[in-house]
Amino acid sequence: LGLALTWRMDGFSLLFATEWGWAIAIGLVLSILAIGASGALSGSLRRLAKISSSSSETEMMSGILRLGDRTAADLMTPRGSVDWLEVDASPKEIAAVVEATGHSRFPVARNEPNNLLGIVQTRDLLARMLKGLPPRLKACVRQPLFVPESTPLLRTLAMLGKHPLRMGVVLDEYGAYQGIVTLNDILLSIAGSVTGDASDP
Repeated sequence: LGLALTWRMDGFSLLFATEWGWAIAIGLVLSILAIGASGALSGSLRRLAKISSSSSETEMMSGILRLGDRTAADLMTPRGSVDWLEVDASPKEIAAVVEATGHSRFPVARNEPNNLLGIVQTRDLLARMLKGLPPRLKACVRQPLFVPESTPLLRTLAMLGKHPLRMGVVLDEYGAYQGIVTLNDILLSIAGSVTGDASDP
């Protein structure tokens, strides 16, 4: 890829001048970085960050490029800070946690977070209720995506983009649950300096 591709800086400058062009450019950068661009090509991408037409675009490009130096462990929400649901929780207890946090997905565990069983989506619970069934977590829990804590963020981004839950369980080298990382976490880390809020809801 790096051998055949020639970058025309003036052409990219024109491309960045429009909103749709900027969206295409971000997609192009992510695609190239995700498949492992050569060092020379990465250097060209870094130079592209200097030619965008506004400071917010420059910050966003910088956010994309910074992903290459970080891992899933750098961006995860630590296990002790993760909101989770007890697998045998009553409908009232489930509703209280969902209302208090506003999350759309939750880890499900038995007695303590370390005894992780999977991930549940609130929409699956709602679907059961609309059918007149109680919101039983056991019936709705899904197999999570497991992400080693050393996984580069670009690789993590690709993995989360392909997984239906858009949420990964981060494991240490011994396979122990360390935290949660979501697609939203990574996207907000790219745009956080632009939006002013990179926190996970």
